[in-house]
Amino acid sequence: MLSDKQREGLLQWYRRPDVLDEARRLLEARELESLEEHIQMRALFPLSRHQELPAFMKDEEGKPLLPHNAHPRDDLEEWRDVVEVGWEVVEAELGMSRDDIHLAIKEQQERSWEEFLRSVDARKARREKGDPK
Repeated sequence: MLSDKQREGLLQWYRRPDVLDEARRLLEARELESLEEHIQMRALFPLSRHQELPAFMKDEEGKPLLPHNAHPRDDLEEWRDVVEVGWEVVEAELGMSRDDIHLAIKEQQERSWEEFLRSVDARKARREKGDPK
């Protein structure tokens, strides 16, 4: 469970222009799996560069608020809590919840699978007619 200070720091972290602008770009481009990767992984990489952390991501002694750098291998529960904050920011700032994103990804994957099956059927029909393509 995150402390209030960690939570407040993460709200600011995910609202940084570089994080939010990239999330917006990915959402507008409908690159939803990349958006998920961005929120759950790429936006968190800089947390390991302790010297470069902004003050809001450090405690009173100057130590990182997230000693495990929000890395799931080191502390899975912390990472889950951190990611949840990221999705809260996405919903508040961009208007799409994590559930909305997951449903849209599922729909995209189902459409891709259906298109693949149609292409297989079309190739099979062409081969049956003697067209090798």
